[in-house]
Amino acid sequence: LQTTDDTELGGRYTRGFGHDTDVELVGLRTTRRRNTDSSSDIAASLSDFRNHSESSEAIVRGVVKHRFGDKVSVEGGAETADNKLDSHTAFLVDATAQALPAANVQVEEKRSELFAKATWRPSAKWTIDGAVRYESSDISSSGDVGLAKSLQFAKPRLAVTWTPVPATQLRLRVERSVGQLDFNDFVASSNLTSSVGVTAGNPDLNPQQAWIGEAAVEQRLWKGASLILTARRQKLTDVVDRGPVFASDGTVFDRPTNIGAGTEDDLVLDVTLPFDQLGWKGALIKGSILRRWTAVTDPTTGEQRP
Repeated sequence: LQTTDDTELGGRYTRGFGHDTDVELVGLRTTRRRNTDSSSDIAASLSDFRNHSESSEAIVRGVVKHRFGDKVSVEGGAETADNKLDSHTAFLVDATAQALPAANVQVEEKRSELFAKATWRPSAKWTIDGAVRYESSDISSSGDVGLAKSLQFAKPRLAVTWTPVPATQLRLRVERSVGQLDFNDFVASSNLTSSVGVTAGNPDLNPQQAWIGEAAVEQRLWKGASLILTARRQKLTDVVDRGPVFASDGTVFDRPTNIGAGTEDDLVLDVTLPFDQLGWKGALIKGSILRRWTAVTDPTTGEQRP
């Protein structure tokens, strides 16, 4: 049994200064209260998992955009966010409390980001986008896991679009991305009806990072119809996967953890085929095929695996 109460309150303000400058301000606050009670009775053994958590996120973002004629535009801004989580967990087997890592934790993340972006269109066939973001976050945890750490990441991006003929477009992108931490990974969870059982939390996670190189070719066939072939290579750092953790009584649990470096290669084909020109008004076929290759070094065996 799981019950969830969510609230969300936000606002957006935009204003133009002349014909070439725009200012945008955004504020958003969300809260979530969740209660989980999961029980199983297998082979005359009764297990009961209980969790109560309260979380909140507050975000403020400001952006200034300016256009230098038809060929150059720039924008810059800042964002700050405050994320909080208070979670309490109990795990009982035959009415006996079990030791569970990170059962009761209070976590807070204060994150700030500065960003700047420029777009240059030297001709109708070329578009060049460049951007840089700098992210800084302070993470603290109390309760069963006490920690305090600071993380900083620079995230550059360069994208080039070439349209040699109206029906064909080539896109190239190089970018460093940093994933957002998922607070659900910080606390224990359960699925007692499967072999997953109870998963411990890990407040000491780092976000997964990646250097991404991507090339895409888009071919338009007829009005609204297109084929897009994308090849993408990612060099990963601090991969978030699964790993073991030991409770105080020696019991082994599974938990999300950083396992080191890895790679991910994707080949994607996207197809969009409308049939209005054949007289089938409103008929549309959309499809996507993805082939993915991944590799990491397993933290237990020391061998490479997907």
